[in-house]
Amino acid sequence: MNASTLLSLEQGRHTASAILDCLEKTEERTRLVGLALLAELQFPFHGNGSDPVHPLLETVRVTGEAIGRYNAIRARFPDPGLDTDQFVPAMEELRNMVFDIADYAALDQDSTLPAPRPRNGDRLFDIVRIKEWDNPRDWSATSLSWLARSGQWAYWSMNESSRVLLCRLAAASLTHRDLETAWLTLKIGRHLGFSLLLRGDARPVDMPIEDVLRDIGELPEFGDREPGWSSGMHRRFNMALFSLCNLGALNDIAWPTGYRFVGVNGDGPAPSDWMASHVRLKAPVISVPREDNSSYRTVYDLKI
Repeated sequence: MNASTLLSLEQGRHTASAILDCLEKTEERTRLVGLALLAELQFPFHGNGSDPVHPLLETVRVTGEAIGRYNAIRARFPDPGLDTDQFVPAMEELRNMVFDIADYAALDQDSTLPAPRPRNGDRLFDIVRIKEWDNPRDWSATSLSWLARSGQWAYWSMNESSRVLLCRLAAASLTHRDLETAWLTLKIGRHLGFSLLLRGDARPVDMPIEDVLRDIGELPEFGDREPGWSSGMHRRFNMALFSLCNLGALNDIAWPTGYRFVGVNGDGPAPSDWMASHVRLKAPVISVPREDNSSYRTVYDLKI
């Protein structure tokens, strides 16, 4: 069995937060490509093989076509499906990026592993650039791709369920062409996904929308809100929760009776009391392989 499955989800959440904080410090294009790598390490877009059994730990071949299929990438890169070279600077920066995971004092007290030491100078990703010549008679006809996996942090500082959730959060955020919605999706997902998963059961939780926005720092004081803030946030919040549920970072969403859902192209102002509404959320369902890989069990069977 992978030794990191014995680590707690709390440690996994701490590490995932460090990874996302590291990406948030980079330039926007680099951040988007980094999120695309995280998404690809669970759902590789190669079309000729199975998905990784252990996301983040297995090497995946990532093409420019795979990176360019995400809506958020398309919003920031011109013709991403045709011009792979424009991803090279971001990939090089990610390949050379190292970061520190701060010491986690309240480490898993029930783990059978010794308390890990602080990991300093971990590589964010292990990336190998591959350039192939498609035509031996034409040295200019080349294709570019990368072999990628996470750094050692994913093995030593995350368990399997937290790795899967991190990949799903990245994929959900990249489904939006509107980058404000993409970043909101990531903030909501990292706050709610791990919080609900840590509960260790599948019971739904009712949460006021206002509390969710306040918890993630997206609820400005009433006098500081710009005109149209409420309608814009209403639309982005709806789409964020929809994508998180659709990509498995949340299990289910129950909207309150009479709640008016407004999509990306929705018109009209938001209901005046929409932030007082309660949404009913369930923890994501994440299956992880057993020791013999013969079958799967959900995270609720894990000792966390």
